[in-house]
Order: sequence, then structure tokens, then C-alpha cells
Amino acid sequence: MSLYHLNYYKLTKAEAMKCDIVLAHFFWGSDRQRSKPHMLNWEAICKPMNLGGLGVKSFSEFNQALLAKQFWRIISHPNTLLSLIMKAKYATSGSSVGFKCPQTTSKQWKDIFSAKDVVLNHIKWQVGTGHNIPLNNAHWPTPTNNADNQVNRVSDILKTPISINQGEDKLYWNENNDAANKVKDGYNKLTESRQSIPNQNHFKAWKDYWKINLPNKVLMFGWKLCHNRLSIVENLLKRNYNIEGSRIFGCDLMETQNHLLMDCPAANAAWFGCTYSIRIESVQFGSIQEWIQHILQPNNRSIWINEFDKKELLIHILVTYWSLYKSRNEILFQHKDILPNHIISLCNEMQMVWKLGVSDEEVRDMVSNRKFRNEYAQARDRQHTSPFSVYVVYQNDKRGKNRIWGSYYTTATGHWVPIVGMVSPSKEHLQGTVLKGIRETLQMLRNYQHHDVMIYMENKHLATKLNGHIDFSNYWGTVARDIDTMRLDFTYFECISIDYIDKAPLNYLRGAQAGIYYNLHGL
Repeated sequence: MSLYHLNYYKLTKAEAMKCDIVLAHFFWGSDRQRSKPHMLNWEAICKPMNLGGLGVKSFSEFNQALLAKQFWRIISHPNTLLSLIMKAKYATSGSSVGFKCPQTTSKQWKDIFSAKDVVLNHIKWQVGTGHNIPLNNAHWPTPTNNADNQVNRVSDILKTPISINQGEDKLYWNENNDAANKVKDGYNKLTESRQSIPNQNHFKAWKDYWKINLPNKVLMFGWKLCHNRLSIVENLLKRNYNIEGSRIFGCDLMETQNHLLMDCPAANAAWFGCTYSIRIESVQFGSIQEWIQHILQPNNRSIWINEFDKKELLIHILVTYWSLYKSRNEILFQHKDILPNHIISLCNEMQMVWKLGVSDEEVRDMVSNRKFRNEYAQARDRQHTSPFSVYVVYQNDKRGKNRIWGSYYTTATGHWVPIVGMVSPSKEHLQGTVLKGIRETLQMLRNYQHHDVMIYMENKHLATKLNGHIDFSNYWGTVARDIDTMRLDFTYFECISIDYIDKAPLNYLRGAQAGIYYNLHGL
């Protein structure tokens, strides 16, 4: 309801600031009785998520973008009732805008007209018949080879592409591929100068960070961690809070973020005892922000990182930080007596709950998180069942100009048991060959009552697409849709990419004619 009114009512600076304050109080947990510390300024929170903010909209610019959207609708849809009425009242040929705004007009039109520059600075004409475009119009299409980015000569106009079907002249928004103004486009244009200011906490991996499979409260904790804005002694003293500055874990040093989570004896003991802590203690960085940035760097070649998936390693680090901070709060506010072994147990328990499954106590919290409604069920099933592992592999038979493809599984004694074999022309698209083979394999497994399946292959791109239900916009899309439908018949289904699979089980297909061969023994 409130956003509807902002489409035609312009907030004053005081009103916009009041709205921002209410939202900021809500974000930091403040209420009318007491005000909690705002650890990060509102402008930083309003930055886009890929720049280290949370993408929260500032009311002043957001209001302007909504008003600009109404102006765009009036000038870009001339046959609507709103546009016809506004043209009848305020249209003028004496302005490049095409509209006037006299002092006696309504407040609603004044507010909408005040946002005109957000639209007019980013629109161009698509020339149809040319009947609706005055020669003095400021929005002529700009030729791509015009160095001044302006229409200065007749030759510039002659280079303008025109419709061969005598279509209507049409205004378009030249800042996106949809050619239409959107509220987010207007908002981004209004805030782009502020977004371009260098941020010392900015790094390029924020997009990957927000995709980590952890509860939102842990990701928010990590976000505050990266900005050094946790409610710890060092940060509270900077904000003139009169509190004691040490001895949370019995340590005599000032409680800083790095000391609390990395250098404190209790933190060292927790890191040493937590699972998977391999070599982490041997790498020294100036701050926790540098830690996370180093892990998520796209081209990171560190040996200790390459041994593990980056996100898996970061999950472990964030859960350990979370456990330390949670234990610190229980000591401070609930006066509990917590030892390092309790922190280690909490860390391992939380990692098991959030990564591998859910305990009875955490089911309600996990299900309430939309992000985990599907993931936690699959993780739980994986933990308590042993999926049937299938290996798919292919190789080219140069002599016969064919491609041999097969799927097989291994017994407990290490023997190979073929499931489906295929010989196809080598000129056939590799992706199509593999998709056809996976479809035949799933059909066989389904017929023989295998409900939990894990497929290993050497094609990382294909495995990712099959796991993500991504459409295949090519000739083989029908086969991919069949696989996507059949996977619903399985309790657990996942495709995993590995670097190498033994091709020896395909030897029985050498010299065979093109076709599909089934090997049902053992299923």
C-alpha cells in the first residue's frame, strides 16, 4: 500500500529520512524503548549486494525511480487513458520534453514531472514513419560511430536505421536489453555515482558468498564479520559505550574481532580441535576479511584450498566463527561456563545440522527457511542412505569412426558390471550421446527398483546443468526434459563430475555395430 502512494507522491527530505530511520531501527533490532547500536551506516547497507551491501533501497532515490516510472508510462504509451488526459492538459510544442508544468497544476503532476530527467537522459527514438519526431527533438538515435555521442549533422540522421514496414515511432530505454524503463534501472541510475565510490571492504566474491548453503542468519553474521561490525567490545567502545573491554574467555587482552575469533587461546583450541581444520592455522592474514576474500578469489591456486571445494572450506570457517561468537554471547549474557571442548562440539554439531542433515530440534528452524526446504531433505536422505553409484564414460573408436559410450557400476569386490552400452556415430554431438545414454540408464535403474542414484561423469558442464534443472535450448532439449521428468521417480538423484573414470569396461563394445546394448546382470 505504501509503495502505491509513492508512485505519485514525492516525499520531502525529512519524510524520506524518517522512513530510512524506521527501517534502520528495524534492521538493527531497535525499538521505541531503547536504541541498539547501528554498527554500519545506512548508505553502506543500501549498496548493491555485489558491492558489499544488502541491496536495501534508500527511500529518497526509490521514490524518485517510482515517479520516473509513471512519467515513462505517459510518454511511451501514448494511447492509454492516462497519457491522453495528461497530453490534453499539459502537452506543448515549445519544449523538448513535450510537456509543461505550470505553477497552477496539481501536486501529483508536479511530483511526477520532477522525476522527468531520470527518464529523458536515457531514452532514444526507434524511427518508424518519422511523423512523431520533431527535428528539434533531443532523443534522436545516436550513430555508433559518432565520437561526440550527438546528432550534429544531416549525415548523422541519414545513418539512423528506419523501419521498412512503416511502423510507428517508438521511444525506448537505452540502458537495458528490454528497451523499457524499470524501477530498478531508474534507481541504479540515481545511485550509480554513490555506488562507484571505492569501498575498502569490497571484493569481487560477494556474488558467490550469498550462494553458500548456510542459513540466512549465518550469512548475515558473516556479512557483518567481513565489515568488522559485530557488537564486540572494540566496536562498542568506538561508539562511546561504557563497557568492560576484556576477559570474555578469561583473556586479559582487548576483545577485537581478530582476537576473539582467531588469536584468543579459546579460539586457537577450537580451531585446533574442529574437524577439517587442516593447515588453516599455518596461513597468516591481516584480518578475517582478507581470509574470506582469499578463499573466494576466482583464480586462487593455493594448495591447501585446491584440496577442498572453496565453498565447503568457507562453510567450515563460517560455522567455526559462528560457534565461537555464540559461545561468547552465552558466557556474557547467560553466564554459562563454556570450555573449548564445548565450542568444538557445538561447531561439529552445527556443521552436521546445516550441511549433512537436520536434528529433531532444528527441523522447525530449517523448514521455516525457504532456502533449505529442499536442500535439507536431500542432505538428510544422503546421510542415511547409500546411493547406487553409476559411472558413465565414453571414448572414440577412430578405426570404426564411432563413439563408444557405457554406464557401469562396481561391486564390493571391485568388479565392473555394465548396465547400458551404446555405439553411435562419432559425428553425433557428444552432449546428445551422453544425454541419450543417461536416459537409457535411468530407465533401467528405475525398472529394477533403484531409488537412490548418484551418477559420476567427466563432463562438469553437463553435470551442473542436470543438477540445476537448466533448460537445454538446443536439439537435445527433448532428451534432457525426459531425464528431468524421470529424476522425479528417484528419492535421491545427483550428477557429480570427476576428473577421470576407467574406460576399460567399454572393451566389450569394440567392433560392435551402432545401437544400444543392455547388460542386465547384477541389477
